[in-house]
Amino acid sequence: FILNIIPTTMISGFAEGEILQVLFVAVLFGFALMKQGDRARSVHQLVEEASHVMFGIIAILMQAAPIGAFGAMAFTVGRYGVGTLGNLIGLVATFYLTAVAFVILVLGVVAAIARFNIFRFLFYIRGELL
Repeated sequence: FILNIIPTTMISGFAEGEILQVLFVAVLFGFALMKQGDRARSVHQLVEEASHVMFGIIAILMQAAPIGAFGAMAFTVGRYGVGTLGNLIGLVATFYLTAVAFVILVLGVVAAIARFNIFRFLFYIRGELL
């Protein structure tokens, strides 16, 4: 596991789909870029602009994601019948109940230790939650 973090070449992790190697190269690249200081300003600007483009692509994909989810649900209902929606509703309900329990129990304890009210905080960030 530890030896697998080091890629054979700088791009072999990308070519082989090894996430750990890609992350290792990215961290090394970031440290090297930071160490170069002003000499690497143009590379920093290039990476910054490329990240804006990538986030733009991700925004487009996120807008199209509900269409894909609807298509997947339509295929499932068409193939296996309406009864599969009951399982899906149960799965979604379980997820939301687990998330609410985590926020109230775990984050509530952390908030109590930090001496602030978790419900007041949730009210404050309600726009981001919805």
